[in-house]
Amino acid sequence: MQKDTQMDIIADYYMALGKYSPNEKYSESNSRVYTSPENDCWLVLERKGDQL
Repeated sequence: MQKDTQMDIIADYYMALGKYSPNEKYSESNSRVYTSPENDCWLVLERKGDQL
């Protein structure tokens, strides 16, 4: 499974719960940041390498 696909699955899970939404301000090419409007929690998904 591709790393981006794995990150998409994790992000979709948390967004489906309605707790996190993408935050483009802090996201970069190798990491995605999701924030929760209800509290000060952040979810950061980051690629660490190409090996599975």
